[in-house]
Amino acid sequence: MSKVKKDHLKSGTANRKPKLKEKSAYRSVILSAVIGGMLLIISIFLNGGYLSLFASEDPFLQTLDITVKVLVILFFFIFMTISIGNYKELTGKPL
Repeated sequence: MSKVKKDHLKSGTANRKPKLKEKSAYRSVILSAVIGGMLLIISIFLNGGYLSLFASEDPFLQTLDITVKVLVILFFFIFMTISIGNYKELTGKPL
């Protein structure tokens, strides 16, 4: 009898784990989309001229300013690609 109960309990816990993994996967989709959205807003402020990191004419600071802008754009695309890919994987629909 104990073997049957153990098998039954194992199958019951096995059903819970995929739901837990799916829930954490949806959290990952939402978190990466929120981070991507924040990076988009930061990118709009930086590249639109609304927010300036360095106002000096020093070439080093200008290079650093351009590097920060480029990195913000790259991280935006990375996070949004991760978010869209995870969502498509969860729904089972191909791109």
